[in-house]
Amino acid sequence: MDTRNIDIVDAGDDSRKPGHLPTGVAPSGEVEKFSEAWVVREYLSGRSAKDIANEAPFSRTKIGRVLRDHGVEVRGRSSAMYLRMSRTSLNDRKKLAQAANHSVRGVKKTIDHRRKIAATRHRNQTHVGVGEDVLGDALELCGFEIVRQSPCDQYLIDILVNGTIAVEVSMKGGHSSHGEYGAKRLKHLLDRGLNVIDVSIADAPSLVGNMENLISDIDRMSRLPPGAREHRVVRCAIHRFTKYRNDLGQIAAKPTPPRAVYAVRERKP
Repeated sequence: MDTRNIDIVDAGDDSRKPGHLPTGVAPSGEVEKFSEAWVVREYLSGRSAKDIANEAPFSRTKIGRVLRDHGVEVRGRSSAMYLRMSRTSLNDRKKLAQAANHSVRGVKKTIDHRRKIAATRHRNQTHVGVGEDVLGDALELCGFEIVRQSPCDQYLIDILVNGTIAVEVSMKGGHSSHGEYGAKRLKHLLDRGLNVIDVSIADAPSLVGNMENLISDIDRMSRLPPGAREHRVVRCAIHRFTKYRNDLGQIAAKPTPPRAVYAVRERKP
C-alpha cells in the first residue's frame, strides 16, 4: 500500500486525548512521527508491530487497529517470521537458531521424525540437487512417470521413475550408496522392491552429454521382470584432454574435442 494515498485528517485538539494517535502531517509534507500514516508506513516497510510499539507511545493493540482501519493486512506469525529472516544476516540467523541446534545436537532422530522430514521435503521441493531438474524433465519428455523428491519411509529419493526405479544424482565422484549410511539406505530401497541407479556427475554438462545412455539404462531397468532387483552405479563425465608422455617422459595433457564418457558398474543386491 502507498502511504501517500492515505486520507489524513487534522486531529485538532483531539490529538491530546489519552490513547489517541494524531493523524496530521508535518508542515513540510513529511509524515509526522507517531501519526497513523507513520505507523502504516513503518509497518509496510517491514517493521513488526512489536518493534513499532517499542518506539511509539501506544500499544500493539492500537497499532493493529490503525492498520485494519487503513486496509492493511496484518501479517501472521509465519509471514512475519519469513519477513524477519529475509532481512536478517546469515550470522544473526545462526545466532537465533544456536540454542535450538544445541538442544538437538547428538540426539538421534526417531524413524517417525525422519519420515515427517522426508514428507516435508517432498512437499516443499527444497533439496533438489544439480542436474535433477534436467534429468527429470528429460524423463518426462520420454514418457516416463516420475515423482521428484519422493519419500520412501524415512528416506528421500531424488527421482522415482515408474514407481519402480530410484534414481539418485550425486556430484564430484560420489554416490548415494557410499559409506555405512548409504549402504543402509540402499538396502532399505532394495527391500522395498525398488531398482536403484546411482548417477555420479562432474557437472551439469556431463549429465546432458550422457543423457541418451542414461535414459537407455533407465528404460532397460523399467523392463525388468517383477521381483528382479538391480543396483547400478554410472559415472558421467566430459573428457576435454588426452594424457600422453612428452619427450622428457613426463605425463602431460593436450586439449582434444570434448567427448562424453559413460562408465557403468553394476552391483548385484
